[in-house]
Amino acid sequence: MYDAETGKAPLLKAIEDYKCEIKYDYGIINGMALKKPDDKTLEETMQYFKNVKGVINVEYDHVYRLTDPVKLRLEIK
Repeated sequence: MYDAETGKAPLLKAIEDYKCEIKYDYGIINGMALKKPDDKTLEETMQYFKNVKGVINVEYDHVYRLTDPVKLRLEIK
């Protein structure tokens, strides 16, 4: 996920420099799904992108299904 104000230009440059592949560029949200280079670990890749200007969140790949049950999240203060 990247900041809309900063835009995706710094992220696109970082993707090119790191030799990642864009798997999906989401149109509804400011985010992209990337495939890491074969010679890098997932942890290395995630850490690299966490430090790119404008990147606000880096997550592992996961799928949400609309048919999955809703899990309540209780916050304890």
